[in-house]
Amino acid sequence: MARPVALGSLGVRDLERTSLFLRLRWLWFSRTNDRRPWQGLDMQFTPAERDFFFASTTMEVGNVLTAKFWEDRWIRGQSIKDIAPLLHSCIPKRRRKTRMVANTLLDHRWAQDIQGTIGIQEISQYLQLWHTIDDTIPTNEPDRLIWKWTANGSYTASCLPGLLPWILGLPCVETYLEGMGTPAPQVLPLASLPRPMLDHAAPRAPWPTAPSAMPAL
Repeated sequence: MARPVALGSLGVRDLERTSLFLRLRWLWFSRTNDRRPWQGLDMQFTPAERDFFFASTTMEVGNVLTAKFWEDRWIRGQSIKDIAPLLHSCIPKRRRKTRMVANTLLDHRWAQDIQGTIGIQEISQYLQLWHTIDDTIPTNEPDRLIWKWTANGSYTASCLPGLLPWILGLPCVETYLEGMGTPAPQVLPLASLPRPMLDHAAPRAPWPTAPSAMPAL
């Protein structure tokens, strides 16, 4: 019933995915709009929602005041978890959520966040990360969070219903979600999706006409 009308079904709205669109909107505004009355509150999101959000965004660093050091994909489109996953697992969750690039890059303070047992592989990733981010130079421009699935880089819930099956089917997103422990659902490939699903501004397809008579058994 939830399949689109263009595919011959009823087009009933999928409440689970609709909830995801709205929750992602709150998550987007919590990172991009500091004038919201609930800004600064401890917003609760599920791991699946956060994983999908981080897989769908990159951070274009400027003054590095709003980019999260351990979580955002601010290193040429990659996050520290992408570059140094073992080292990333040595960081307490509270520090991952709160550390900004601005106060963490200063005097290499990010190294003080590392806790737990450090082995040869962790040390190797530590040195790799050190050299990767050592040439980061802040600018006077504000950081910009970019939504990867729209042309202007901004999140809009209206564009997701048609694009979500394709987004979840991308190898990069599947790999990221599986790495975070969130299995990606089985979805249709992009080539099989009708045009109205790919263009949210397209007119709604007409309802399929019912047969004039039931076929004989």
